[in-house]
Amino acid sequence: MNIMGKGYYKKKWYQRKPEGYLGALLRMLPVVLAAGLVPLVIRQYKFNTGLERYPWFDGTTVKYDFFLASKAAVLMVLALVMLGCVAVRLWKQKGKLPIAKIFLPLFGYALLVFLSGCVSVNRSFSFSGGYEHFESVWVLLSYVLIVYYMFLYADGDAELQVAADAICFSATVIGIIGSLQGVGLDIFATKWFQKLITTESFLNMIGGELIINFENNNAFATLYNPNYLGVYGSFMIPFLSIMLLFEKNKWRRLWHGCNFILVTIALLSSRSRAGLIAVIIVLCVAVVFAIWKVSKWWYLVVPGINFAIVLLLLVNAYNDNIILERLQGIWAEDPVEVTEEFAEDGTLVRTTGLTELYTTEEGVGFRYNEVKVQIVMSVERGKINVSALGENGEQIEVVKNANRNEYRFTHPALADVVLSTLRRNSQPAMTLEADGEWNFVYSEAKRCYQYITVFQGPSDMIMADAVGFEKHQTMFSSRGYIWSRSIPLLKEHIFLGSGPDTFVFEFPQEDYLCMKRQGFEGQVMTKPHSWYLQVGVQTGVLSLLCLLVFYGWYAVWSVRLYAFRKLKTQKEAFGMAAFIASIGYMISGISNDSMVVTAPVFWCIIGLGVTANVLVNKIRKTEQEEAEQVTE
Repeated sequence: MNIMGKGYYKKKWYQRKPEGYLGALLRMLPVVLAAGLVPLVIRQYKFNTGLERYPWFDGTTVKYDFFLASKAAVLMVLALVMLGCVAVRLWKQKGKLPIAKIFLPLFGYALLVFLSGCVSVNRSFSFSGGYEHFESVWVLLSYVLIVYYMFLYADGDAELQVAADAICFSATVIGIIGSLQGVGLDIFATKWFQKLITTESFLNMIGGELIINFENNNAFATLYNPNYLGVYGSFMIPFLSIMLLFEKNKWRRLWHGCNFILVTIALLSSRSRAGLIAVIIVLCVAVVFAIWKVSKWWYLVVPGINFAIVLLLLVNAYNDNIILERLQGIWAEDPVEVTEEFAEDGTLVRTTGLTELYTTEEGVGFRYNEVKVQIVMSVERGKINVSALGENGEQIEVVKNANRNEYRFTHPALADVVLSTLRRNSQPAMTLEADGEWNFVYSEAKRCYQYITVFQGPSDMIMADAVGFEKHQTMFSSRGYIWSRSIPLLKEHIFLGSGPDTFVFEFPQEDYLCMKRQGFEGQVMTKPHSWYLQVGVQTGVLSLLCLLVFYGWYAVWSVRLYAFRKLKTQKEAFGMAAFIASIGYMISGISNDSMVVTAPVFWCIIGLGVTANVLVNKIRKTEQEEAEQVTE
C-alpha cells in the first residue's frame, strides 16, 4: 500500500518534504543549533584589543576570550546556512517568499544596523566584533534571520516542538552547570574541562591552571557572567512554567519540571537581582493570563509557589543572606555626609569634598567643599608659578611652603587641599591632594594640561554630561551612574548610531573623578548595562524605535490571541509560552545588555512566538469562516 501517494514519487529530490519529528528537525536544524548549542559553546580565542593606544585602557594588545567570540562564530556559520536555505526557498518559489507585515519594523531595524556599521566610528569593531562583546553587525543580523527563518520553515506543531525542545535542551545543561556552581562544584575548575576549552600552550603560559570565578563564587554557567545567567533565567523560567502548565506528554512535563528547578537554582545562585525581579513580575503576569488553567491546577500551582519560596530562602541562607540583602539595596540613595560649620572668619563651610575635577589649557579646575577653583600655572625663567581664580574670576590666595614646592589655600573651605609643583619629563607638572592624589602634566603637543591615569598615560579629564539619577548613582551596582552618562549620548545618534560594538568609544571614559567614586577606576565601560541604551547609542534611536514597534506589535497580537482564553492546541501553548518568556527578557533588558550568550535563545523564542501566532491566527480565521458558513 502506497501511503504517500503516487505524486510523492514524481517529485524531484528537492521538492520532497521529510515527514514527522525527524523531518521537522532537519528543516529546523540551524535554529535548533542556535538555541541548543550556541549558549553552550566555550573555546579560547586570541584577539587584538584594538584599544592599546587609548590612555583609559591598560595598554594590552593581545587578550583571550572564552565565552563570546566562539559563540558569535558558530552563530554566524549557522546564519550562513539559514541564508542559504532561504535562497533555496526563494529559487524554488520563483522569487516569491511569504512575509508578514509584523516583519517590516524588524527588517527596518536590520537595515539600520547595517547602515550604522557602514558609518561606524570603528568599522573593525562593528563588522568583526569588539572587546568584551563580539556582537558585530553580522551577529545582530543573525538574530533577525533566526526569526524570519522560523516563520518561513515552521508550518506545524512538529517544527514548533523541535524548536521548543532545543531551547529546553540548553536549559538542562545550563541549569545543571549553574546549580553545581552554586554549591561549589564548578566544572570550570576541573583540569579535563580546562583542557577541553583551551590549548596546552595557553595553560602552560598561565601556570597550568585557568581560574574563572566571581565574587562569592556566583554561578554563571556557560554564560560569561552571573548577570547574564540572571537574564537567561528571567525568560527561561517563565517559558518553562507555561510549558509545564500546558504540556500533555508526561515525559516532557517531567523534563520541564526538572528544568524549572535547575534553572531556578542556577538563577538564585547567580544572585542576579534584575533576573529575580523580572521572574517574579513575569510569573505574576503569567498567572493572570492563564488564570483559568491555574485555577484548574491550583493543587499543583500553590505547592509550586511555596516550593519556589522555600528554594529562595534555602539558597539565600546557604549564601549568608546575600540575595535578600542585595534586593534591599536596589533603590538606596547615594550616601551623603555633609556637615556645616563656620570658620574663624565667619565663612560657612559645607564639607562636600571633591565634586568636580577637570583639565584646562591653563591648568586644572576643581570644586571642593562647594568652592570652585581654577589653578593657573605659568613658567618664567624656569620657575613654575601658581595662581588660583574663583568661579567669578576673583583671585584666591595661595601660600607657598618656604622649604618645598608645596602650596596651600587660605580659603577656609580649601584648608585640606594641597598643591605641589614638579617637572615630569622636563614639562611642568602638578599633584593635587584632595580626596586622593591626582597628577597632571603639561602637554606640548596638545598645549594643555592632562591627567596622568592609573596606567601612567596622559589624558584629558572631563566632567561628563549627566541626565537623571542625581541621588541614585550607586543604584543597581552603580548602573545609575552609567545610565546618567549614557542618556546624553542618545541625542547625538538619532538616525544612525556609532556602530555595533562601539559604545566603548562613545562613553566618556575620561570622566575619571566620577569613575573612581563609583569604583570603576582603571576599568573600561564597554556597554551601558541596558539593552535599550545599547541599541539607541550603537545603531541609533530610530533603530530602537523599530525594535520597540516590532515588539509592541507582537505583544498586542499575543495578548489578543492568548490572554484569558482557554487554550486547547499545542500551537497556542507554544505561542503563550514564547510571549510570556519574552516579557522577562524585555524587563531584564532595562538593566542588562544584549549579549551573544543569551540573545540567540531569546530571538529563537521570538521566532517561535511569531510563527505560533501566524499559525494560530490562520486556524482561528478558518474556524470563524466555517462557523459563519454554518450559520448562513
